[in-house]
Amino acid sequence: MDARDDIDPLWAPQPDALPGWFHEALAVPREEGFIDIAGTRIHYFRWGDRSLPPILMTHGFLAHARCFAFIAPFLAGDRHVIAYDLSGMGDSANRPGCDAQARGAEMVGVAEALGLFDGLAKPVIIAHSFGASVGLTAMALAAERFSGLILCDMMVLRPEVLEERNRQGNGRPGSGDPNKPQRRYPDYPTARSRYVLSPPQPVGEPFLMDYMAFHSLRRSGE
Repeated sequence: MDARDDIDPLWAPQPDALPGWFHEALAVPREEGFIDIAGTRIHYFRWGDRSLPPILMTHGFLAHARCFAFIAPFLAGDRHVIAYDLSGMGDSANRPGCDAQARGAEMVGVAEALGLFDGLAKPVIIAHSFGASVGLTAMALAAERFSGLILCDMMVLRPEVLEERNRQGNGRPGSGDPNKPQRRYPDYPTARSRYVLSPPQPVGEPFLMDYMAFHSLRRSGE
């Protein structure tokens, strides 16, 4: 797959203005595919030689694997890198009744399905924010199968806050509530305006924000 197709004129009307390192990252060959993990279709990307020591990466809340599309290629020179969409996010399907244990088991299942346990070197997990708790659960379930865990910007909720979120039905994002309406927007600029950082903060690299926003949306009605 040519990842340079990620550069669409809707979000990058002047692609030549994007930095060279970004173009170089997207020029690195990658594989894209889907696997079935306990009945749920999971989307992933793969970079690098499969014989190299493996890395398994996952993203934060309501994000997607393209968070690593411009990072993983720089690791792929001497690592076999997988980045996947958590169930109910990105291009992965919803997982009914998804809880922390199910997400941790899903991560172990992704590593297993993609052959990350087959070599001499055990995989390292790199997980961001919401995904960090998934990585911790995976380690609790199968620590002997991984060589390490790198947590980036982990969010920890006080027990009483977590309990209240669960009471309000917010404890299982991506579980696939059939009654939850989909938000639709009349055009791309309107949809793009809804993509913001939380909490509000300056955007260090606006083009990366544009890239992430574009790939967080789906065209409909075509």
